[in-house]
Amino acid sequence: SAGVRHLTSTCNECKSEVIRGTRWKCVVCFDYDLCSVCYHSDQHDTRHEFWRINSESSKRIRVPQREGSEKLEAKGIFIGATVRRGEDWMYGDIDGGEGSLGKVLAIKDWDPEVSTNSQVDVEWAGGKETTYRLGHLGKVDLKFTKASAGGLYYKDHLPILGEFKCKAEFSECGFKIGEKVTCGFGNDIVKVLQQKTGGWNSDMAK
Repeated sequence: SAGVRHLTSTCNECKSEVIRGTRWKCVVCFDYDLCSVCYHSDQHDTRHEFWRINSESSKRIRVPQREGSEKLEAKGIFIGATVRRGEDWMYGDIDGGEGSLGKVLAIKDWDPEVSTNSQVDVEWAGGKETTYRLGHLGKVDLKFTKASAGGLYYKDHLPILGEFKCKAEFSECGFKIGEKVTCGFGNDIVKVLQQKTGGWNSDMAK
């Protein structure tokens, strides 16, 4: 989800005005969204199922309720991890030379508008502190020799890397072109919804 932003969605728990990465939309509650941090930290009712929305242009995918689902601990380059130069390294011997080890001090945004959680600050054994890429522009300058913990997550609720389509997960609406439908919301709610999509028309109440 690097660089993915949902510009018109707000996390109802942490109040972040832009949801970065995956957007989680409650199936049960009206217009209720979570960011990934809040979703995996069990904010909102864990008995409710959610839609997983990977990007603004992707199709939503229904995932099971978090209550009873397996949680795993993320391991990798997080604060406290021991690291060394990786495949995208291009900084010579600023780390002290080939094989030198460093400790991760912080994970930050390289660019809050484009690339979040993609910068890592490292202190090398010699005491030098430097900043490196951790996913910015698709580059990772480091690899860990000793991983650290980065919190818990619901493994089976996440997309599989490289898998763009999973028909079994898709929830079809079931409607066909030409069918007649009714709206389950009252006029007051529909008027609020229409404020963002062209306004209210009295014919909509018929």
